Amino acid sequence: MLFFITTALMILPLLKAHQMIIVSDWTFHASRVEEIFRNLQAGEWYTAIATHTFQGTGVASWLFYPTPMLYIWAGLRFIFAPITAFYIWIGMFIFIGFLIDYWCMMRVVNNPWQSVLFAYAYSLLPYRILLGLNVYTLAEFIATLFIPLVFASFYGILRNQPKAWIALSAGMALVVYTHLLTAIIAVEIMGVIMIVRVIWQRHFVKLEWLRLLQSGVMSLILVLPILIPFVSDFIGKNIATAAPGITMLANFDDVIKSSIGNRMQPGIGLALLLVIVFSFKLKKTPTIYRLCALMGTILLIISTSLVPWHLLQSTPLAIIQMPYRYLSFAGLFLAVSFSKLIYDWSNSHGMPLQPNVMMSIIVVVLIIFNFGALSDTITGNTAGNRLPNLGRAKTTKVIPDQALITNHNYSNQFTYQVKYGEIDYYPKVSQGNAQNIVNNVTYINNRAKHLIKHIGPNKISYHVNLKSDKIVNLPVLKYTRTTLNVDGYYIKPQTSWRGTVQAKISAGKHTITVGYQKSPLLIPSIIVAIIAWVCLGYFTFANKIKR
Repeated sequence: MLFFITTALMILPLLKAHQMIIVSDWTFHASRVEEIFRNLQAGEWYTAIATHTFQGTGVASWLFYPTPMLYIWAGLRFIFAPITAFYIWIGMFIFIGFLIDYWCMMRVVNNPWQSVLFAYAYSLLPYRILLGLNVYTLAEFIATLFIPLVFASFYGILRNQPKAWIALSAGMALVVYTHLLTAIIAVEIMGVIMIVRVIWQRHFVKLEWLRLLQSGVMSLILVLPILIPFVSDFIGKNIATAAPGITMLANFDDVIKSSIGNRMQPGIGLALLLVIVFSFKLKKTPTIYRLCALMGTILLIISTSLVPWHLLQSTPLAIIQMPYRYLSFAGLFLAVSFSKLIYDWSNSHGMPLQPNVMMSIIVVVLIIFNFGALSDTITGNTAGNRLPNLGRAKTTKVIPDQALITNHNYSNQFTYQVKYGEIDYYPKVSQGNAQNIVNNVTYINNRAKHLIKHIGPNKISYHVNLKSDKIVNLPVLKYTRTTLNVDGYYIKPQTSWRGTVQAKISAGKHTITVGYQKSPLLIPSIIVAIIAWVCLGYFTFANKIKR
């Protein structure tokens, strides 16, 4: 009930405004959900290419950027107004995050109040609130909900818990279902821990590695529907991703200052920063708390400019793009130590209060303390920051840095180019020609024309009337499994000089339709993944069922 009330206190003030200021990554994720929603309305469950959003260029971001959690948001659109649907969706995940945090800490320490403290310290981490409710880096935000499950299960394997590999498999799969870079960072940290563990103990614990391997194999089976498009359309196909290398780096002093002020910027908040300051108080506690404080401190440093990231631009480490993504992991480990410090402090001080009352006061203070990071967003959404309601774009242009949307003008945002992510997952050759593709310029024998297009789920159609045989170069991106249909007959599409669909079309009136054919392995992979989830459930609850 406490977690539900906290979630409601976070979401209701935002929901009550029935409007929101959108910035940064919002339009990218909202566009992906909008495409799924419109396809579902038309009776098509599978979304592969952009026809209603992203200027209808056929970009295949749904194939290469995981979408399972977005289907829940799209489903809510059938019941609620657009902004209401979003806040119910994000609120649902915030509440689930609290429950996961509590459950995971209970598995580690079996202490209800300490688990509550951990749940609040991690769930209200300012950086995570920034991701979910301010800059709308939604995939990373949802992925970080499952990090506690990953590392609690990983710790369980190191503690020789026989079924911990099951929860680790589920946790890693849920992270991959949402955000691949967060999964990569999690694997990276676990790998470093295992290497240090082997060096420190000077021996190889075979059973631990076997269970990790077991979990890794099961995780791969669970994420097969995500991997299939990568294998068929991405690997070795010269598809561009988001800007490679380290693109944004936070200064160490800025992270510390924002943490002290609990500001809506990359930081861990004052409460967790104090864990580092008072980490010496952990010297009489079990080793795990000291190690968590150390790991949290190291990850905090790694997330900043103290590390010479410019020297790592050409290494695999640069795949994370923004080192401050390590802050969620730093916050996770520091929250573990925080829960122990506060719990021991509350029990050691002879205050005339019952332990439960004392802990309740601490939780309330923690909520108020961390809600300051959310107050600017609440105020901005309510007042609108004097922004006019976003109108429809009359020409193809990038959406403003800040825009005010309501339930009534919600669809207007999709008439603009997405500021961050519009040309992500284009074929690399297409990125240099992005503007004429976004502007829907067709070339007929190299002469530019604008054709009226007719759209449907995963398909875009054009009508042409040619006086002679012509080379038609359409403004729709071509991928390995892109299809081309001319007057009801499928022909093999060619790749134009700008990476789009091209074909030689005979004289006369024709209907040309570009679509996408999903891999024949996709449905089997979904079935296999569902069976794997059922098996995990059986392995988890088998003993209880027998009883």
